[in-house]
Amino acid sequence: MSVLWKASAAASALVFVSALEVSGQTVIDDREFVSWSHFSRVMDDPNAVGIGPGTSTSSGGQQDVTVGNPAPAFVAVHTIRYGDLILTGGIKEDVTYAPGQSGAIGRIDVSVDLRQFVIGVTAWQLVLRQGGKLYYSYPWREFSYGAWRSVSWEGLTAESFDTNPAAGRFGVNPDGDTPDFSAGASPLQFGIAVLNNLGRSGTVINTIAVDNFRVTLTPRDYQITGQVRDLND
Repeated sequence: MSVLWKASAAASALVFVSALEVSGQTVIDDREFVSWSHFSRVMDDPNAVGIGPGTSTSSGGQQDVTVGNPAPAFVAVHTIRYGDLILTGGIKEDVTYAPGQSGAIGRIDVSVDLRQFVIGVTAWQLVLRQGGKLYYSYPWREFSYGAWRSVSWEGLTAESFDTNPAAGRFGVNPDGDTPDFSAGASPLQFGIAVLNNLGRSGTVINTIAVDNFRVTLTPRDYQITGQVRDLND
């Protein structure tokens, strides 16, 4: 179940919905990961040019009720081979933001809890889907092995995204293809991607978990009104 909560002007309340408009902002919050689709991609590691892409694989990419902060969580397992950059992601399918109805987007803020279970570093990105294309916030950000970590990325605009997930890293230039946040834009959906590569010869298996996914969309003409509107109505 997707969980969304915000206090109204009159009183504080818990509102269990998939998306909520709060004072003109739209908040998408998911802690259950029931209605998520999965995608994966294996690319040549820009830091090991000419070796990949090879045979790295992704499994999982779905809800796991045995892991979470608290459980459940969205979990992916990467079998990483040297020379590859492997990416696994998910899109929240039960919420769509229509700029023509809800307004042009001025900025996006995202927060999420992340954990990896093997020593090393994993990259993460917010993902948008619009018009059949996937757009990745760039350059990716990283978190390391250990306990659950709460991370955030604030002030994202259309120019913060590109169709190349490796943009801005290892000298990789963006494709220059960005999403449309204008009032006449096509609907958007939101999700997350996690990425791994390997800095030496060999193979490593890494498990990555995602929980407490929260996206806040602020319109370009944002004003504090104190109004709360359930977008599911």
